[in-house]
Amino acid sequence: MKFLGYLTGKEKTNCFLLSDLMVVPSVIAKGGDTEGLPVTIMEGMASGLAVITTDVGGIKDIIKDKKNGILIQEKNLKQIAEKIIYLINNKKLKEKISKNALLTSKEYDWKIIGKKNADLLKNLSKQNT
Repeated sequence: MKFLGYLTGKEKTNCFLLSDLMVVPSVIAKGGDTEGLPVTIMEGMASGLAVITTDVGGIKDIIKDKKNGILIQEKNLKQIAEKIIYLINNKKLKEKISKNALLTSKEYDWKIIGKKNADLLKNLSKQNT
C-alpha cells in the first residue's frame, strides 16, 4: 500500500486502473463542516472500484452499504482496516460492489444530469406560462 498524495488526470486514471479498491475516510470538521459528495468517490466508482468511505455529509446519499460501497464510522481506524480485509477476503462481494458502483456512477454522468436539468427547466417554464 502506498499513499501517493495529490494526483492529476492521467496519473489518477492509471492509479484507479491499478487499484483493487478505494478508501476515502472523510471527517466532519471541528466547526461542523463536511463534504457534500467528494468527486474522488464518483471517479472511483466510475472506474469500477469498490469504495470504502465514511458515513458523513452527502456520501450516504449515493453509497448504499454493501450494495455499491462500504460505509464506515468517522475516525474509526480499526473499522477501516477491518473493511479492507473484509473486501479482500470476500471477492464475490467486492465484485458485486464494483459492478454496482459502476452502474451508480452512470446515473451521475454529465449528459444525464444536464438532460435532467434541462427537462426540469422546460417543465418549470411551461408551468409559468
